[in-house]
Order: sequence, then structure tokens, then C-alpha cells
Amino acid sequence: IFISYISYGQKATSKKSKDDMYGIADSVKNKRQYSAWNPMTTKPFIYKDVVNSNGHRFITTSGRTVNQNMNTNKVSCQVYLGAAMSKEVSPIYNMILSVSTISNSRMVIEPGSPVLFKLSDGEILKLQVYSGSSDFIGQSLFIYDYLFTVTRGFAKIEVDDDIMSKIKKGVSKIRLEINNEPVDIILKKDNISDFLCQTYDILKNQTKISKDAGPHLSR
Repeated sequence: IFISYISYGQKATSKKSKDDMYGIADSVKNKRQYSAWNPMTTKPFIYKDVVNSNGHRFITTSGRTVNQNMNTNKVSCQVYLGAAMSKEVSPIYNMILSVSTISNSRMVIEPGSPVLFKLSDGEILKLQVYSGSSDFIGQSLFIYDYLFTVTRGFAKIEVDDDIMSKIKKGVSKIRLEINNEPVDIILKKDNISDFLCQTYDILKNQTKISKDAGPHLSR
């Protein structure tokens, strides 16, 4: 993958694997890493557990595709969980929405912007982004012999037991703000609520296990 301002839809001179549809092929180093992001059927497990030189510990879980819609200017979204902690600070749990779109326009997700989850019983769960991202350039990917520009961003949301108990009811829609405009991600079938709750339990158990400094990949 290389950085480019080339517009989406330009004919490519060579072909890469279909994995590029998900924007992960060039970042995947082995089959285990790919399984961590297998779009629709990923099982929950701890993907990475790292303690840095300052004693801060960061844990990341496997992810699950919320909605895979890679049509031009439509948003594709994956979701996973993480935790940050140290000996002095109790674990802080977060949900990360990783979004991408086939477009050569920018993607900005502002900290403090709202994220709404419409639950299966009609309740609206109102959360807030505490860490977002900006992508003004995008990445060029080969998809079925064509060269497309994909922009990406993420919304990090702090979660706790109460929030996850509500997610367990089921999710039918997620709304977040991209470029200060509301974007709806509609779940034709809820494949994330049970996954996220199971992943949250695994993540909480992982934080109770002592960990020395250094990287660790599970499985």
C-alpha cells in the first residue's frame, strides 16, 4: 500500500488479493493476525497484551465487522475492545469503532462528538468519543483490478459494566459524526452485541493476570 492522491476508480496495472477489500492485506503478517480481523465470524480472544517501558499496559482484543459496505462514499465499520492500565491506575475499558470509506475526501472524527447506539428494544444509548482521528490523504488499494483511495478513522469510546449490559440487549443501528455530519451504520443482522459482551468478559479477566514488560500475542 502506498500513499497517494489518486482518485478512486482508476484502472490498475496489477492485481492483489481480495483481502484488500478490507484494507488489511498489506498489514497482515500471518494467518493468526488475519484471523483477528476475519470480518464477520471472528471469535473473541485477546489479540495483543503489551507493557511499555513506563509500566503502562495496553490490551487489544479481536474485532468483528459491524457493517461491510465498501460502495463509494459508504462507510464500513469494524469494532473491537481495548484496555489501558498500570500498577497505579485501574483498567480503563474502551470500545473502538474503526471506520473506512472508498473516497478521496478527508475523514475527521472529533473528540467529544456523540455516538448513538439504537438498541433492539428501541432505547437510544448515548455515548461520546473521547479519542478520535483524522485522515486527510487516504491509502490507495487495488480492488478487482481497480485502484481506489480509502480513507480511515476511528472513534474510541469508554465503556463499563452498565454500558455493556445495555449493549447485550442487541444493537440495530450506530450513529456517529464524520466530518461533523451524522452517519448511520445499520445492522441488517446484529452480529456484535453477544460478541462484544463475551469479549468484554475475556478482557476483564485478562486485566487480572499479572504481566511483565514486553509484547505478547495470544493464541
